[in-house]
This record gives sequence, structure tokens and C-alpha cells, in this order.
Amino acid sequence: MEFLSAEREGEQARIDWLIRLRWAAVAGVLSAIVAAGPLLRLVDNTGPLFLLVGALAGWNLALTIRVRGGRRVQNAGGQVVIDLLVLGLLLFFSRGLRNPFAIFIAVQVILAAILLPRKTALNVGLVGAGITVLLGTLEFANRLPDQDTGSWELPVWGVGIALLMTLAVALHLTAMVMDDLRERAREAHGYHQQADRERQKLFDVIRHVGAAMVLLDRDLHTEWQNIRAESVLGRLTRGKSFRLPGGGDPWPPRDEIETGRTIEGEWTGMDTDGRRRVHHMTASPVLGQDASLEQVILVFTDITDRRAAERQLQRTEKLAALGRLAAGVAHEINPPLGSVSILTSEAIAGLDGLTGAAPAVREELMEQLGDIRQETDRVAGLVRQLLELSHPGNENVFEIDPNSICEDAVQLISVRSPRSRARIRTDYGADLDEVRTVPDRLRQILLNLLDNALDATRTTGNPVTVRTRADDDATRIDIIDEGEGITEDDLERVFDPFFTTKDVGEGTGLGLYVSYEIMKNLGGDISIESTKGKGTRVRLTLPHTSVIQVEPTGS
Repeated sequence: MEFLSAEREGEQARIDWLIRLRWAAVAGVLSAIVAAGPLLRLVDNTGPLFLLVGALAGWNLALTIRVRGGRRVQNAGGQVVIDLLVLGLLLFFSRGLRNPFAIFIAVQVILAAILLPRKTALNVGLVGAGITVLLGTLEFANRLPDQDTGSWELPVWGVGIALLMTLAVALHLTAMVMDDLRERAREAHGYHQQADRERQKLFDVIRHVGAAMVLLDRDLHTEWQNIRAESVLGRLTRGKSFRLPGGGDPWPPRDEIETGRTIEGEWTGMDTDGRRRVHHMTASPVLGQDASLEQVILVFTDITDRRAAERQLQRTEKLAALGRLAAGVAHEINPPLGSVSILTSEAIAGLDGLTGAAPAVREELMEQLGDIRQETDRVAGLVRQLLELSHPGNENVFEIDPNSICEDAVQLISVRSPRSRARIRTDYGADLDEVRTVPDRLRQILLNLLDNALDATRTTGNPVTVRTRADDDATRIDIIDEGEGITEDDLERVFDPFFTTKDVGEGTGLGLYVSYEIMKNLGGDISIESTKGKGTRVRLTLPHTSVIQVEPTGS
């Protein structure tokens, strides 16, 4: 649209220039007619000449009024043709090609070649040639007015005057054309500078845009990549076939991209900082005029946070439903479980009072009843964990020191397992702000996490670190172990209820699930980073302005 507007502006500028030039021509022709007629008596009948000049002046006046009125006048080629026709008629009434001013036919054609497009100028040239041939033919056929009267015999000094006028007009035209060309050159230079600035601005935006971008040639070889692509894909080698990091077939597939449609995909890989990221990929083909593949634009958009948010939403919805189910199951199991436990205790007490039973029988029954009570206690522990979601206990909210609550958890672990205390290291941050939380609930989370970390390092004896630090708007508590670590697949399921990586009978799979639910109610966040074979870090984030839910989760 801007190009078409510029073309229209250029056409109008040429019309304005031709109107001004025509006024100069009218003045010159009038002067020549007056000199050749009334003054020098070279032309007997000047009436047709004055009539033609008057008609030309009237036409030009109408154009001038229209232009000043704000209306556009287009077709500069048509205006030049009108001037040629008027010039031809003037020559017809003044001895045709013998008139020295016949040279202005060539001047008009040259002017058209300079100002007008190539095709239009060619048409003007054909009109000028036609007028010249017609005048010559009329003269040869003795059809020009006054041709036989001999009244048009221009003396030598008249030829000199005509030549001087022709030179003056040519000089004026040349000066006007050169001024116009210089003005166009200045405008073109300005346009080029502006285009360079806009191109550089666009290039800078693309180089620093948040999405990774790669440009491939028609052979799917790398041509260019922006800064973001270097951090996502590494520095690519120009001229080599593009492949996603980690090997595999080239992407996008040539047979698909050559169809002209945009291809989408998803790629998970490690960026240059060693972080596992998920990217949405698009490959957009750039086709030539013959619909052949010219280039391919690859765009990689980081959707790691979006995928994490989607998983978080799915997990939250699933855990909410399972929490309600678990609470209901716990309430149903607890009464009969208590009855079994009481009856088992009474059976053991009654068996102790039997003196007539054989010792071997009594011993076997006591062992079996002991197993029943042990398994009953195990199920009761599982029920207690489920009930934590519906009976939160002491929900009083306090402002507490993060280091103190961590030390309380460490001391409780030490009481339960004195040997474990030697493997626990503490790295408490200084001058931490107090956090607003429910101490009993946070302490329960810390105990669960410490139990898991100590269990993960039980065979190696590696240390477990409790670290506290402060960010601008939150306090972080990290539980770090150097145990076996967790696989990527298991890492996405660790907060699911009843999911455990421990052997059968060693874990209930509820510790992290309960910790997650509690942490959510405390207005904080719990996250896990782990590498198989290297260890695990569990991070608790407690905002300084958290909103704590004291209502039961699964009521």
C-alpha cells in the first residue's frame, strides 16, 4: 500500500511539473506568433495559431484549477500527447517541418523518456513519430496551408532567433529535469536510510526475541540462528544439516515440509545450562513463486512451565478427589481395625491365663497373635496418615523462626534414631525473617522428608543436609541427600498417593502425598529435583505473606 501511494504521489508530481512547463510553452508560443505575425509579417494568417494557443491555455487553466482544488489529475503521458498534438497543429499552420520549432517534437519525446515510465514514453515516441511522418507527407503532397504562397520564408536571423529560443527551452527543461532527478536521489537516499534503520531494528528484535529461531535453506541446512537459539540448541554450524540435539533424524522431515504446510512438534532436551526443558516446535516453509521450497523458519517456544502447570492442575484435581476418598476409607476402616486390635490384645491376655495348654501350642498361638497385632499396628499407622488429611490436629498459626522448627525436627529424629543424627548436617541461614505457619504441620513435613532422605542414604551412609535461606519474598528450606536419586519418570509421580520406590512393606506411599497437601494448605510450595545416581533435593518454599487454610482437606 505504501508503494502504491508513493507511485500516485510521483504521478501527481509529474502532472504538476508538466502544467508549469505548459504555461511557459504557452508564453513562448504567443511571443513567437506575435513576432512572426504582426511584427515581422512572416505569417499572413495567425488566426488559427492564436486559436490553438488559446485552446491550450484554456485546457491548462482547467487543470490548474482542478489541482489547486485538491483533486488529483493523473495520466501524465496523456498530457504530453495533448501537447504533441497541439504542436503538430501549430506546425501544420506554419509550414510544417520547415518551421525551426519542429525540433520541439523531439524535445517532447525526450522529455517523456526522462519523466515517464518506459512503456508510456514509447507510446509518446510513436505519437511524435506519427506527427512527423504526417507533416512530411502533407508537405510532399502540397497540402499545407500557404505552402505555395511563399509567405513563410524565414530569414537567417529568424532562424537564429528560433534556435536561441529552442536552446533556452532546452536549457530550462534540462535544469528542471536535473533538479527533479536530484530531489528524487535525495528522497531515495532517505528511503534507503530509513529502510536500513527499520531492517536493523527488525533484525535486533528477532535476535533478542524470547523464542528460539533458526533459519534453514532449501536443503534444510542451517543459515542463521538468534541468541535464544544458541542457549537452547547450542551454536549451530552454518551450512550443515539441522538436527535436534541428542541425535536422531533431521527435523523437519523433508517430504512433509515440501507440501507447504506448517509442521508442529514437541521436543524435550537439555539447554546449555544443563536444565531439562520442554519446547513446542514449529517449522514454517517459505515458498518461491513456483511453489518450490526456498527456506524454512524454525521456532522453539519454551513450554516447560506450562506443562508443569498442567501437571500440577491434574495432580491437584486428582489429589483432591483421592483425599476425600482416603478420608472416607480411613473412617470406615478405623472402627473395625480398633476392634481387631482390642480382641487380639484380649486373646493374648486370655492365653496367658491358660495353664493347661501345651507350651508349644501356647507359644505358636502367641506368635501368631503377635503377628496379627503387628500387622494391625501397621494398618493403624496407615490409617493415621490418611486421617491427617481430615483431622489436622492443632491448627494454631504462629510466627516462628525457620531455623528453630528445622532444629526441632532434627532433634526428634535424633531421639527416634540416635545413629542417624551423626549423618545430619545443618546449614542455617543467618537473620531469617519469621514465617507465619502452623508449627505442628510444618514439623510433620520435615520429619517425613528427613525420614526419606535418611532411608535413601542408609546403605551408603552419605550425609543429609538441612539448609535454610531467604529470598526477597520467601524462605527456602532444603533437604538434600546424596542417595540413589529418582528417575525422571518416577519424579513426575512422587506426589501421587500410594506411590513409593521402596520395597514392598517398607513404605506406604503417603509421606510425600500428605506433605504436598499440608504444604498447599500452608500457602507454600514443595518441589523436588533429583538425578538418578547423584541424589535428591526437596525444597519447601514459605512465602512471607502466605494465606493459610485451616479447614480440613478431606472433610
